[in-house]
Amino acid sequence: MVNFLITLSPLVFTLAITGTTVLIAISGLLLVRKYLPLFFIVTEDTTVANIFIRQISTLLAVLLAFVVISIWRNYEEQRENTGKEASSLGNLYRDSRGLKPEAEIEIQQLITKYTRDVVYDGWPAMLQGRESRIAWLSFNQLYGKVVRYSPENAREEIVYAHLVDEMNDLAMYRRLRMIRNANPFMPDVLWAVIYIGSLLVIVTGYFLKISNKKVHLLLTTINSVMLGLIFSVMLLLNFPYRGSLQISVYPLENLLKDVYPMAKITDATLPLDTLDPFRKYELIR
Repeated sequence: MVNFLITLSPLVFTLAITGTTVLIAISGLLLVRKYLPLFFIVTEDTTVANIFIRQISTLLAVLLAFVVISIWRNYEEQRENTGKEASSLGNLYRDSRGLKPEAEIEIQQLITKYTRDVVYDGWPAMLQGRESRIAWLSFNQLYGKVVRYSPENAREEIVYAHLVDEMNDLAMYRRLRMIRNANPFMPDVLWAVIYIGSLLVIVTGYFLKISNKKVHLLLTTINSVMLGLIFSVMLLLNFPYRGSLQISVYPLENLLKDVYPMAKITDATLPLDTLDPFRKYELIR
């Protein structure tokens, strides 16, 4: 059910989760007031009850703050890894120009093919929680070509060492992305603790002695709305490569649109007369 909901827009998802939380909280309050009308905290017990309620609320607030910050940091880490993965591909493409022309062309073609497969098949596949077989095969072809290449001179040996390092970095960031997509950051047991703690906070509010039913409903609604909003943020960020808050593929897409074409342009030597005057001055100086 959650896998379907996170594919909706953030607004619809938030409304659905928050609305469900409010519905459960209000339904419980109405049942308690109807069937347990005399079961409430009396005035002389209010001080002690407040201590218990504050303890539960404080513990839940600390837990929620810790979890939200952890999920957000992990989400940002995954976004940074995507940028690093794109950077490794860009470096591979540029460094391959240090090899002989035949190897350069073949490696650059494999890099472009892998990037295209990740952008147009890998990212959509991760929305469904699976790995793209097409992108996986493209990666294996690229990896095999790089690691099996035999340098022919001292210059190529230096370039080849850089290529292998970048290839290993690319493999690492790709593997981290696949592992994170297959395994949500928060384990089920932690979700259970949060749900039970939230339920306890809501239920304890049922037994406060509030004669005005509308006020009681309003306070319970406000409490459940806040919890629902927090649940929405946690669930969306817990799936960084799925749903409506999927990490952008732009760093990799930008390689196809700008980085690779610009790398080819820099291979050409432009006549000095076609350069900007200030640029010509820098070159002459």
